[in-house]
Amino acid sequence: MSSGDRKTRLVLVADRGAEFRQTVGRALGPGSGWKCETAATIREARDKIVLLRPEVLVLEAEMPGNENGEFVKRLLQYYPMPVILLARQPVAGLSGTEVAVLLRPIDDTRAVQELGQLLSQRTAKQASYRMVAIGASTGGTEAIEQVLMALPADGPGVVIAQHIPRQFSGTFAARLNRVTHWEVREALDGVTVRDGMALVAPGDRHMQVVLDGDRWRVRLDNGPKIWHQRPAVDVLFESVAEQAAPCAVGVLLTGMGEDGAAGLRKMRDAGCWTIAQDEASCVVFGMPRAAVEAEAACEVVSLQRMAAAIDAQARGVGSNLAWK
Repeated sequence: MSSGDRKTRLVLVADRGAEFRQTVGRALGPGSGWKCETAATIREARDKIVLLRPEVLVLEAEMPGNENGEFVKRLLQYYPMPVILLARQPVAGLSGTEVAVLLRPIDDTRAVQELGQLLSQRTAKQASYRMVAIGASTGGTEAIEQVLMALPADGPGVVIAQHIPRQFSGTFAARLNRVTHWEVREALDGVTVRDGMALVAPGDRHMQVVLDGDRWRVRLDNGPKIWHQRPAVDVLFESVAEQAAPCAVGVLLTGMGEDGAAGLRKMRDAGCWTIAQDEASCVVFGMPRAAVEAEAACEVVSLQRMAAAIDAQARGVGSNLAWK
């Protein structure tokens, strides 16, 4: 990434070796596409994660405070992000797309080269959280309008699966485009998801997200109904979990039934931040309730607080490291 690009990404290197930290810091300087912060202890790493919210953590696996991978397990639970472990032996119990392991002993020069390769593999997807996926049913049209009204219009692109008949989805999108400060469109097959735009799935069409190079596009299809619905929220959320994790926030709003709960759980398991609407502010608490019971939601908030909760995660602002 050149200095003229939109954003330099932040990596935190936590290692007890001062010389290694300095070597990595020099290598990840101007022109690398990364800004490097360092930490010498787990406590310092935790504090910098809370304050700076890096996009990737490079961590000495044997650092005191990470016994049995506890630090990493808590990190991935409360603050999903890619982790590169510098380890002296294979690491058990931490497999997954969020964790890569670089085995030592290895000289610093080669370590930096391999770190650069691992970081470059994460560059296409690792743009903070750059997409918001919203699902809703009964009461959802009003709830979605309220959320978009309160979300900053320069925020990450939004993809919406609302249970709605075919003859009304275009009208719904047009109304949102008129009354909010977002550019809202009924989705067309192949359209790009971009900042400041919200795409509404057409009635009677499933909508999925696919990664195409360095951008996401939506795909529409007439597949079988899920939960008696097309578009189904689960179809959208499952595609986001597969194609956009961990760079997405999942939001499940008011609605009857269970659609969206399984997909939201897949998003959470894939490293996305997930939010469900609380019972008090729902017209029908069915879908959010199912998500809460499935432990699919990282947090449950009121409709009045929903936009702030989404924006805090989508922009990487605030902290969710509620550790002792």
